[in-house]
Amino acid sequence: MIGHVQRNKVKKLLPWVSLVHSVDTLRLAEEIDEQSARLGTVTPVLLEVNATGDPAKHGVAFPAFVHLAEVLTTLKHIRLCGMMAMGPLTSDEREIRTAFERVRELFDETRSRRIGGTDFAVLSLGMSADFEYAVEVGATHLRIGSALYEGLETVSVAHAETKSEP
Repeated sequence: MIGHVQRNKVKKLLPWVSLVHSVDTLRLAEEIDEQSARLGTVTPVLLEVNATGDPAKHGVAFPAFVHLAEVLTTLKHIRLCGMMAMGPLTSDEREIRTAFERVRELFDETRSRRIGGTDFAVLSLGMSADFEYAVEVGATHLRIGSALYEGLETVSVAHAETKSEP
């Protein structure tokens, strides 16, 4: 699935995913927790931070991140595995680096507080246009779908993997 996860889509989504990258509110986390309980599973999630402060973008504000991360660790049917952020939509290298560095600092702070324990190990940053900067700051996961298909006229899918167990 691409884009923001809506609470009304969680029930249909959970049987098919192994990690939810974009939890950005307590209400969404609670819905995932509730639906995961119904499925008898624990769903790994990443808490999304708004790296740019743009109110039109999804994600938790920097000052609220640590508190919300602490709250998420109390939910029994989700496992907080790390954080995700989108870079600014710009070609300004300095602006991108600054945003990713701020996210990395917040990631390190959260880990130093042991929020999420050893599970809190995923830093998902970068997309096709800015993944190099994400790698430089230590991203463990990248979202580079369009780069994989850029320039391809025809895409043939011979095999698709789906999650076999929750």
